[in-house]
Amino acid sequence: MKAPLAADYVGESVSTFLDGVKHGKWPERRRDSLTRNVYWFIEDLDAALDRQKVSGDNADDGDDEWADCIGKT
Repeated sequence: MKAPLAADYVGESVSTFLDGVKHGKWPERRRDSLTRNVYWFIEDLDAALDRQKVSGDNADDGDDEWADCIGKT
């Protein structure tokens, strides 16, 4: 997908998405060898999103109780 769709897919503006690409938050773009168009693959974006959800308050502490899932202690 091209930058506007990729940015929408991850919930960011195009400029914020491209800044995230520049700083390593999002995967690097890929170029089509014939047309030189720039694309991002959905699988690469999904992998980046998956890596982000296991940090901070969402980190898995090994305790899989239902209260953890709904945010209650």
